[in-house]
Amino acid sequence: MRDRPWFEILPANTLPTRMSALDAAGFAVFALPSGIRDRQAFFDGVRTALPLDPPVQSDWNLDALEDSLWVGLGSSEVDRLAIVWPDVAEMVLQDEREFNMLLDTVVAVADILAHPMRGDATKLILIVLGL
Repeated sequence: MRDRPWFEILPANTLPTRMSALDAAGFAVFALPSGIRDRQAFFDGVRTALPLDPPVQSDWNLDALEDSLWVGLGSSEVDRLAIVWPDVAEMVLQDEREFNMLLDTVVAVADILAHPMRGDATKLILIVLGL
């Protein structure tokens, strides 16, 4: 999964510079808050940082989150999107299995939006993780 060219893992202290460069390159940068250690904090962070359509009410339904992200990000006016998740090491240490499930959900949305057969303008999605 992490062999995609649009997937980056960077030292956390380099994220501000990378985010500035993405912004300068015309990316809409959506940054999750720091300190996400569990599923509830992840869902709370997604609700505050990313466009969701429809809004996601629960903290357990990954299919609903995937659909909501797909529509919310897909309807964005910009064609270049970056999702930044800082401090992922905190959640990996807390619950690596849960982290992988949540990350797989975000990556699935990126796969859908970046697919050339999508029908409308292909989105360029970049996922940046800070360790």
